Parts: sequence; C-alpha cells; structure tokens
Amino acid sequence: MIEFWRRYRDGAPEYLARNYWWAYLNSAGVWFFDHYLVINSILFGQYRNILDEVMRRYSAMDGACTLQLACAYGSLTPALAQAANTRELHLLDVAAIQLRARHYFFSAARTTRRGAPEGAAGNLAGIKTGRLPAHC
Repeated sequence: MIEFWRRYRDGAPEYLARNYWWAYLNSAGVWFFDHYLVINSILFGQYRNILDEVMRRYSAMDGACTLQLACAYGSLTPALAQAANTRELHLLDVAAIQLRARHYFFSAARTTRRGAPEGAAGNLAGIKTGRLPAHC
C-alpha cells in the first residue's frame, strides 16, 4: 500500500501527517478550511459565538505577551492581534505551511485592507512566528 501521507511529513508529527494531511498540511486543504462558511459549518453555526466568548475572556486578561500554540483557521489570530490588551503575539505551530498561511495573511493585510477580516491590519508588528519541534 502506498503511504501517500509521507510526502507531508516534512518535520510534522507522524500522527498529523498520517491522519490530517488533507486538512492541515496540504495547501488546498489549508486554503479551503480557512473560510468562514467552512469553519462555521464544522462548528454547527457557532463560530462567531465561540470566537466572541474567547475574546471576551481574553480581554479581561493582561495580554501583554500572548502565546498562541497552534494556528487556527478563521479570524482568531487577527482578533488576538487587534485586541487592545495585546502588545506582542507569538504564534507557534508544528506545521510550517500553517505559519506560512498566517504570514501570507498578515503580509497581505499590511499592504491592503481589501478582503481582510475586520481590523486585520491593526497591531501586526508585534506578531512573531515560529515552529515547534515535532516531538512536542
């Protein structure tokens, strides 16, 4: 049997490459799943409620230096970057493609507001990205 998933290993944990390559490591999957309609459908129409609750709780915290341990599809990262209490946002992920997708999003938001989620071009200078080792 051909183990197609191995092409997506590239430092990602084996379980991620073997089971979720199609959604998390494949460029078409990254593009597809990073749309509001898809995310909201997966979450049974509750995406906005979940995001609002996360941001409500986050806004009550001292978010001077915030660590987001995995990239998230949708507008969580831009919302964290825009929050008044965020001075620095560190974004880590085991998958380089996820970091590239976020980097592309924020690079585009720096140059144009067209097509970017509300407030995406705000506090972008404080975002730092990095890759977690696969064994973490």
